[in-house]
Amino acid sequence: MGATANYHYRDYAGISPRDIYHLPFPYPYRFPVNVPEGDISKVVIEQLEYIIRDPAAGPGSIGGVLVEPVQGEGGYIVPPDDFLPMLREVTEKYSIPLIFDEVQSGMGRTGKIWASEHYNVSPDIMCISKSVGGGIPASMISYRADYDRDLPAGFHLGTYRANPLALAAGTAILNYLKTSGILDRVTSKGRYIKKRFEEMAGKNPFIGDVRGLGYMIAAELVRDKNTREPATEMANTMKETLFRHGLLMLTCGHYGNVMRYIAPLTIEDHIIESGLDVFSESLDEVSKKMK
Repeated sequence: MGATANYHYRDYAGISPRDIYHLPFPYPYRFPVNVPEGDISKVVIEQLEYIIRDPAAGPGSIGGVLVEPVQGEGGYIVPPDDFLPMLREVTEKYSIPLIFDEVQSGMGRTGKIWASEHYNVSPDIMCISKSVGGGIPASMISYRADYDRDLPAGFHLGTYRANPLALAAGTAILNYLKTSGILDRVTSKGRYIKKRFEEMAGKNPFIGDVRGLGYMIAAELVRDKNTREPATEMANTMKETLFRHGLLMLTCGHYGNVMRYIAPLTIEDHIIESGLDVFSESLDEVSKKMK
């Protein structure tokens, strides 16, 4: 909680950030530096190398680099293809552990068991939770086998550690993802759903960007496609309108203006169609009020 850049979550938790340094995520639609899109990853990596190498940059010795392979609450942001490989290269160069947060992007959400598989990059440590329990509260940390050499036996203590039911559920779900073929369906249906959102964006002046992998898809609402001014109020109105029409959809993003598709991996085809139709009709309804 202390590591998040979203101060609202820290306020609720009563935790202040300590010894945490943030770099901009390579967010092609809203990158804070005016550079060619193909250079976005390079700019972020150069900034990381600067704070690693320069003794006056602030951090000093760095314990690890923590990143979401695809950002969740930040806006369902898919980084450029070269970002994670470049990040892996620089962390290996300086012997710094690379930590992936796959709490929201993992467990098949993007069409792969782990979102990082899209980039052929493996972390040193991975944070896993949410879907891994299939409704049973579960979270875990996976790490390189050689890290065990320096960990004493029984070092990980706590009342609910290694809950047998949660471990059994997680094992069953991972086996299902590996053997059922469901990930192929998530990939193909995800492409179809994303295409439907892109078609809506082509006809509607308020969808500025559509992005995503698998069942992790975002439609970013803006007041104007040229200025890209965030349409936060519209997103809240959309959420309420969708709810009135029987569709639950959450918002996310830096400005709370991103509508996110995060349906169960097992969702039936007719419910997908129903949801997309409700979204399209609600978008038209809300758009008329905006004009």
